[in-house]
Formats: sequence, C-alpha cells, structure tokens
Amino acid sequence: MIYVIARAEIAPDKFQDYLEELRKIVPDVRAEEGCVGYEPCTDLINDGYFVTIVEMWESEAHWRKHMTTPHMARFKAAVGAWRVGNMVRAVKPL
Repeated sequence: MIYVIARAEIAPDKFQDYLEELRKIVPDVRAEEGCVGYEPCTDLINDGYFVTIVEMWESEAHWRKHMTTPHMARFKAAVGAWRVGNMVRAVKPL
C-alpha cells in the first residue's frame, strides 16, 4: 500500500474551473485497478486557492500506471496552465 498526497495551488480566477475538471475524473480514477481511495479536498480554512488529493494505491506500480491513463492526460492538458504551484509526495507505511 502507498499513499500519495498531491497539493496544487490554483490561479484564483480558474479555481472553480479546476474543481469542475477534477470532479469529471474522480469516477474514472476510483475505478482504476489498484485504487483503494482517491479523495480531492479543499482547505477548511480558506487561505488561498489550494486543492489537496489524498490517494491510496495497492502498489507503486498501480499509482505509476494511473499517472499514464488517458483521463489523467486529458486532465493535465486541461488544467496544467491553471496551477501556480504543485507538490506531490508518495509515501509508504513503515
């Protein structure tokens, strides 16, 4: 099992557009082989325009395959210019 924390800062004028595009891919991601959990989140205290996605995958191989799927390619193409910052951390239990 691995966990992935992906946090993106979104341009303020594109935040709602980003959320719309993100909502479109959630069912596809959750249906992927090896996906245990995929939960997009926004901050409880709004101190900017951030989206954090908490992911759980059966293995690193499943996560890496996820990153190459057609729906992720479409998503990245649609929203890439709207991100002003990005951080991804993949971790595994001890």
